[in-house]
Amino acid sequence: MIYETTLIISPKVSQAGLEDFWKDLIKKTEEEHFVVEKQVKPYSRALAYPIKKHLRAYVGTIYFREGNSLPSRIKEIFSNHQEILRFMLLALSCLPKPKPSMHRVQAPVAGLNTKVVQKNISIIQGEAQKESGRGKEEALSGASLAEEIDKKLDEILEDKIGF
Repeated sequence: MIYETTLIISPKVSQAGLEDFWKDLIKKTEEEHFVVEKQVKPYSRALAYPIKKHLRAYVGTIYFREGNSLPSRIKEIFSNHQEILRFMLLALSCLPKPKPSMHRVQAPVAGLNTKVVQKNISIIQGEAQKESGRGKEEALSGASLAEEIDKKLDEILEDKIGF
């Protein structure tokens, strides 16, 4: 059986002292014959409600397997520390899988059809090439193309939105 213990640690512990405090907790857990499988080192979080008059705290998690000791022994280990505001012990069937990394995707602009924008960009490129007397093979410089696109987009937005 695998157990997960999430700890809420007082913000009074200094950042430098936090690492030593965390290593000490891991060491005490292993001394009690629990096998530490994984850990999430403590990080600062805003709390949803005050815990012992603290609005911020450090939150860390330890995943371990029971060795020769009973899980109730964990309560004794963590209850002896005043720096631990709260802790929770959960029984799990297996270690949780890592969550996939989330990356932001820009939401599409409401009412803006991307096919229309792409078509207008190609029209702008064609018009700019005709005006400059260049052939299709020659491309516009990046700055002049961007200026032309901005002008055309302003025209489109004025027609759609009515600025």
